[in-house]
Amino acid sequence: MPAIAEEFNGQHFYGAGFYSYLLASLVSLILAGAYTDQRGPQKPFLVGILVFIVGLMVAAQANSMPMLILGRALQGFGGGAIQSVVFASVNIAYGEDQRRRAISYLTTAWVLPSLIAPALAGYVTSQWHWSYVFWGLTLPALLSSVFVYRRLGALSIDAKGGGRIDFSNLPKALRIAFGVAFLLASISFVNSYWVIPLCLFSLFIFWRPLLSLFPVDMLRAGKGLSAALSLKLLLVFTFFGAEAFIPLVLTDHYQYTAAAAGLVLTSGALSWTLASWIYDKVAVNFGDKTLLIMGFSFLGFGVLLLWLFLSVFQWAFMSYFVWSIAAFGMGLVYPMTMNLAMANTESGKEGKTSTAAGVVDALGFSLAAGIGGAILNIGDRMGYSVFEAMNGVWLVMALVSIVALYISMRRY
Repeated sequence: MPAIAEEFNGQHFYGAGFYSYLLASLVSLILAGAYTDQRGPQKPFLVGILVFIVGLMVAAQANSMPMLILGRALQGFGGGAIQSVVFASVNIAYGEDQRRRAISYLTTAWVLPSLIAPALAGYVTSQWHWSYVFWGLTLPALLSSVFVYRRLGALSIDAKGGGRIDFSNLPKALRIAFGVAFLLASISFVNSYWVIPLCLFSLFIFWRPLLSLFPVDMLRAGKGLSAALSLKLLLVFTFFGAEAFIPLVLTDHYQYTAAAAGLVLTSGALSWTLASWIYDKVAVNFGDKTLLIMGFSFLGFGVLLLWLFLSVFQWAFMSYFVWSIAAFGMGLVYPMTMNLAMANTESGKEGKTSTAAGVVDALGFSLAAGIGGAILNIGDRMGYSVFEAMNGVWLVMALVSIVALYISMRRY
């Protein structure tokens, strides 16, 4: 993303490159979740993978940041449908005893791509052009979809319902996606007192429909499903909000190549994998509270160290180590929050919970990327460099992790 923003002179759109994907996924999460609950996961998966591939092609041919953002939005729409289908399928196919292990496997299924992709994408960008990264993903996406689609057919038969598909939440999803995008754009690009009424208007658009998708006491981090989703939101906000800006700082200030910056994310992927494996092995021997406290402590400590070594001491090489600390905490807690959410889901509501979890993921990352991008843009208008403005980003993420740690101690 730093190379794309530089080519199109679109550093102000850096955050939009991330949250356009995630906000578009909100809409497809709602659609796919509703369809899966009534008719099974096969058709939503097919639509999702096709739209995702079209998005890759649009992004590969982009000649401006708006066109790139359009491609990312199409990828998000397809990816959101796939995500909803995957987690709902786990609940349909597996019993309670097997669900924890299946979810642990799912949350580490991206391990091989994450180990290879950041450095490989950076190398391709450095040697040729970033567009080849998008073109290179189309064939694997198409081939893998053939095998998955056939296997989902059996689940479609078992899960088939006779009722009408409930798409009543679609207008809510559209309001949420538009409202959050409008909010993030307002705080990023409006340099006047108009930003206050614009933000209030965006809140008016998306606040009530957003709350209607979640348990009534989620914002208060209530017990059960509410607590799990609240912690998941804070977790995603902290981790991905910090991770999204690491390559930007390394390439912009420290002049790292895209491949070298990508290796920091690879170190995090390795640590996440190790932590998820440990979670699968020891979760039955430790209480929820212990693992949550451990995970959020690692995450917050890692983000604070990232700030110290990148912004204070300016020892950029330490980012390879300290980001693995944060990722270890993520690997412990992420599968746990999903398992806790599913464990507190009523039978027949798997799609709804999967949708809510997907909305939490998309909302957390979108808000983090948007707020982080807004901090950079505001810093630029005040005369600060990207390097200097990043102090605010690191500290916001660290503070959110502390809030999550407090909730873990109170609710579990």
